[in-house]
Amino acid sequence: MTGKKYWNDIAGLLSFDLPYTWLYYKKNCIGIHPRYKDVVFDKRGAFINLEDWWIPVDERTKNDKIFQPLQ
Repeated sequence: MTGKKYWNDIAGLLSFDLPYTWLYYKKNCIGIHPRYKDVVFDKRGAFINLEDWWIPVDERTKNDKIFQPLQ
């Protein structure tokens, strides 16, 4: 058997065993403002540690302050 024959046999077996096949992969472009601190980017994504993000008090805007606890 030639290499091409092996390849065709393997491809045939895989095509029947796969529940689905990815036809494309959507690439994402995510931007995070530099005011946010402790942001971690890795291959899992940009929002893996969202609960750890924070904005320094002197850099907060009016919209950022609406999420502070009531006093």
